[in-house]
Amino acid sequence: MRELADEVTIATQRLATRIISKRSDRNGAVLSLRLSDIEVLDISLGRNRGEVLELLKRGGLILIAKASS
Repeated sequence: MRELADEVTIATQRLATRIISKRSDRNGAVLSLRLSDIEVLDISLGRNRGEVLELLKRGGLILIAKASS
């Protein structure tokens, strides 16, 4: 989690660990985040969705897939 503020790094790590445990997703290579997951980060960091997504993108932690038609 390069260049991310400590609060963002900690919140993202906690959320990812919780999601992996709750969803029994132990693959480890890629973790898909749902909209509700991003909303949890929004609330915990006190930022809006756009800011959170931008922080995650800058840190190289997120790829946003286009919706399939």
